[in-house]
Amino acid sequence: MKKIALNEKEAVKRAARTLNANFMDGFLFVTFKYSSARLPASREEAEKDMDKFLRGARAAHRNATGEGLRYFAVTANWSPKHQREERLHHHVILSPGSIDALASLWPEGEFYALRVNSPGDLTKLAAYLLDNVHGLEPGKKKYRTAKGMEKPIYTEPVEVSEVEGIVPLPDTAVVDGEPSYNEDGRVVGSYIRALAQTAPRVRGSTVILPKRGRKRKSDEEYLAQIRETDS
Repeated sequence: MKKIALNEKEAVKRAARTLNANFMDGFLFVTFKYSSARLPASREEAEKDMDKFLRGARAAHRNATGEGLRYFAVTANWSPKHQREERLHHHVILSPGSIDALASLWPEGEFYALRVNSPGDLTKLAAYLLDNVHGLEPGKKKYRTAKGMEKPIYTEPVEVSEVEGIVPLPDTAVVDGEPSYNEDGRVVGSYIRALAQTAPRVRGSTVILPKRGRKRKSDEEYLAQIRETDS
């Protein structure tokens, strides 16, 4: 069980890195569901519906912008809100674009879209999306992404002998989990995510973070709206 929990946590980190590297202000969070008459008999059938939707979305986006569409998509079968199995539905994160064009690809009354501005760090959103998918075969990925997306840049932790004076970026650091303490009560480790307002510079194997910027808006408000589409 500990191994499963660790794998799930790592999967969320990988998904969050992909989201943070590819989706900024104005991206779309889309949920599309099924009426009882249209409900697929299996996940495989639902995935075919997802394929059809994404083909239409890619074509509409290219016609409107001349660019390729970025997306992050899950076919969901679980309600994190109620902690129970839910009828099949889909969640998709998409490049900024026309909501009306996307709505035309799915039956009216079964399509919901939200434009997200100033989202901040997207780790909570990644956790929410992956928690919508339960019961997959071991090793099977819970989400799919577009080809040609930006690859996240990250480095492995570097061990240090002294932690005194090491301070995260003020107003932008988000601490994930409780810090680790030694027997003297001193903090000896913690996983910290820091949201940079501008892209960091990469020099060799070193990631150089920018100076402190304005703190982004909390993501709690839009996450509440996203959860509401599942209620």
